[in-house]
Amino acid sequence: MSAIQTIALARLHTCENEATMRWVHTAIVVLFAAATLIFLVQNREIVSMDFLGFSVRAPLALIAASFYLLGAITGGSAYALLRRSVQAARTVPPPRSA
Repeated sequence: MSAIQTIALARLHTCENEATMRWVHTAIVVLFAAATLIFLVQNREIVSMDFLGFSVRAPLALIAASFYLLGAITGGSAYALLRRSVQAARTVPPPRSA
């Protein structure tokens, strides 16, 4: 088997793995969305939440969704900051001339 054939086979195998992983990720997202919708339908009762003197009365699903979105925003920001820090640490600054 030539080197070109080996490279072509490796690329084909990688494409198949990527397609499979896309389907797996899609299935996970669909399952999570379905679980979220079931949670929203089953938890419509009004609850009260008190935090640092701040009080809110709202449906449980709305409060949970708010905290989920807040966590997603916070986690996404932390991930972006960490990724940028790692990338900056990997780059070598140009030598300074004296």
